[in-house]
Amino acid sequence: MRCLMQNDEGAGLLLSYANNKLGATASTFVEGHLRICPDCNRTVEEQKRVWHALETWDAGEVSSDFDRRLYARVDAESARGGFARWTSGMIARWTPVPWRPALATAALCATLAGGLLIQLPASRPMAVQDSVAKTERVDVEQLDRTLQDLQMLKELNPSLQAEANPGSSI
Repeated sequence: MRCLMQNDEGAGLLLSYANNKLGATASTFVEGHLRICPDCNRTVEEQKRVWHALETWDAGEVSSDFDRRLYARVDAESARGGFARWTSGMIARWTPVPWRPALATAALCATLAGGLLIQLPASRPMAVQDSVAKTERVDVEQLDRTLQDLQMLKELNPSLQAEANPGSSI
């Protein structure tokens, strides 16, 4: 037999049994299971103790001047203004923020930024010689000879001459 605590329906049956809200058939079924399952038996006994404590609990008397003191405190809080009210509001808003992960993240970011600053090469101005464009001296006579050679090659090969001057005929 499967334990009743292993699913939600069975757990609901145990809670209803502990609160005496089950019918005769369901109670008989749960009592049969409780005889063989010590975990469910312990759960039912603990739930019975809780229900008994709730039934016997008696709330204390509220003092006769409770309302007067409450309204006086509300008035004092609203009269308090300016910076004190703002800081208490900020503290109330930021209290549930988990600071440890935020501080750990900030420390990690600072460490990474420091590491990048150390590893990156320092920016240095370019040397004057790097910024000046390099020029080569051109020999005018050599350029003239190269152009003459190209002209001679065009004249020797008529297909190149036709491509160069498509409208002319040979």
